[in-house]
Amino acid sequence: MPKPLKVLIFSYYWPPAGGPGVQRWLYFAKYLGSCGVTPTIVVPQGAHYPQIDEALSLDIPSEIKVHRVSITEPYRWISWCLPSATKNLSRGIVPKKPGLIPGLLLWIRGNFWVPDARIGWVRRALHWANSQSDLDTYDWIITTGPPHSVHLIGAELSSKYPLKWLADFRDPWTGIHYHSKLRLLPWAAKKHQLLEQMVCRQADLIIATSPSTASSLALIAGSDKTHCITNGYEPMAVQELVVDKHSGFVMAHVGALLAERNPAGLWLAIARLVAASPEFSAHFSLQLVGHVADSVVASIEALGLQSWVNIRGYLPHHQARQVQWSADVLLLVEASQPWASEIIPGKFFEYMETHKPILALGPDRWDVHEILTQTQTGFFAESLDDQRIESLLWSLWQHHQSGAPLTNPIDTERYTRQNKTVQLANLLHEFTV
Repeated sequence: MPKPLKVLIFSYYWPPAGGPGVQRWLYFAKYLGSCGVTPTIVVPQGAHYPQIDEALSLDIPSEIKVHRVSITEPYRWISWCLPSATKNLSRGIVPKKPGLIPGLLLWIRGNFWVPDARIGWVRRALHWANSQSDLDTYDWIITTGPPHSVHLIGAELSSKYPLKWLADFRDPWTGIHYHSKLRLLPWAAKKHQLLEQMVCRQADLIIATSPSTASSLALIAGSDKTHCITNGYEPMAVQELVVDKHSGFVMAHVGALLAERNPAGLWLAIARLVAASPEFSAHFSLQLVGHVADSVVASIEALGLQSWVNIRGYLPHHQARQVQWSADVLLLVEASQPWASEIIPGKFFEYMETHKPILALGPDRWDVHEILTQTQTGFFAESLDDQRIESLLWSLWQHHQSGAPLTNPIDTERYTRQNKTVQLANLLHEFTV
């Protein structure tokens, strides 16, 4: 039996924050105790979160210690005069052609706040940590980013105290899709690279949420200490399920549909099917839950699909999951660019739990495609391949009519949050000397 471990986790995202960024470490913390690892959490007090979901607070176990350290958010000040631009920027939504003021904000974000606008919390979190008399009783410091400035806390503490350090990358750093749009001056771009290299080389253990991101980080950190632990799903309790029974054919997408994720092939496929089949037209609907970019709305309207597409906006996590369980087909969309091949949306694993067919539209060599194949949970098409998308949609519709399942999911249980936590705990024990 491995010896019990104590870990100190620094995370910017924590309830009442909403969205996928908060869920990874909320559920790791929930199950670590049963794996011989006692977590203590350090999070900001007064953070400016783009989404709020109070219900997630109910999943914080009462025995977990959570310390809140004050933060001064520059986005909070700017949001008074530029609320929309500030919220989008804090979500990682960078416009292709920003106006004068948003462009200036983008330039400031890229060159004054390196690596990000939460850099001010590092000093306060370090001050809190250095004031703790029991800091040397912990076995591990854990930092999770983005925001990647949080990793600078781990770098400082692991160099000052005899503590091991795990750096968790929920998204790439310099490889993230909007990094090249930040209007970085040469010195700022170089500083990002140097900080990323320092974190990867100094950390004792690196984990990432996709195999491709782990491989990219391993080129800097080394493959021996770089591992992939994907996100997972928290099983829905039977008593929580409120399935909307309907007679139609409902497809649902949960999550943001940003401009670069606009699935042009899907809109063409739907337009042709509703025009060709009166029965499909009468029964089909697409539910979009989450932020939908204006350009995506314009694409829908350009083909006259408003009658079949219901844009519902952001819903609390629990309500969003009810939409997933009520749908007949679950839609997963990622940008068609090569950089998106390493992104595995967190909702993908919640989709898997429902055993509903998944229609995944994204780039070639997408990590999602391999998992879909392994688990037999759905079908893949490139986002612009309207003919294949149309063929898949028609097959899904025909099987829906007959009542015959089109997928036969296997081995999805290994993606539960609890099993992912076991994987994490095993690594912590293995790397503890």
